[in-house]
Amino acid sequence: EGYSPNTLNYFGAICNRWLKYMGAQEYRKKEKYDPSKTSQPATTREEYHRMLDAAKELRDERSFLLIKVFANTGIFVQDLGLLTVETTSAGEIRTGRRTIHLPPCLCKELLSYADFHGKPGMIFGTRTENVLQEARIAGCLKAVSQAAGLADGKGTPHSLQKLYWNTRTEMEEDGVSDLDQAMDELMERKQASYGWRV
Repeated sequence: EGYSPNTLNYFGAICNRWLKYMGAQEYRKKEKYDPSKTSQPATTREEYHRMLDAAKELRDERSFLLIKVFANTGIFVQDLGLLTVETTSAGEIRTGRRTIHLPPCLCKELLSYADFHGKPGMIFGTRTENVLQEARIAGCLKAVSQAAGLADGKGTPHSLQKLYWNTRTEMEEDGVSDLDQAMDELMERKQASYGWRV
């Protein structure tokens, strides 16, 4: 249902501790989900566009922007809290693993969304300025992917991230030297058709 192996392992560990406390150790799950062995399919570019169209039809701007963020930055769900008005204005997010470049046209849409909804900090934070939970994000994107007619497993944060990395790999194989600029140009070309306000 769109949950990552790490999330499943986290909740599994909580259940195992509770079962141990209750004296029901025979029901504990010993195996863990291996994050490297997920068969999560990548969303195709055509499916991505169908998701954007479906989000527009549903008038769901938050899901629309989440789809764009995952597919055009490859950001991890756990790093979404770093996507703030400040980092978006700067055009990049620094995580412990890498620096995430934000395409200029995506920044404009995110800042417009934040301004309209009065969000001074986290762009996808809750009303109480908490980070959106992975289950909630998965639920939002599942509704959009169903409306777009996508198969199960498509349209999740992970499958959209795979689209981002597959696109970069294809560009690299084609000899593109500045991948960030090439990704910006790709997004800019499609913005007339796939911007929130067209």
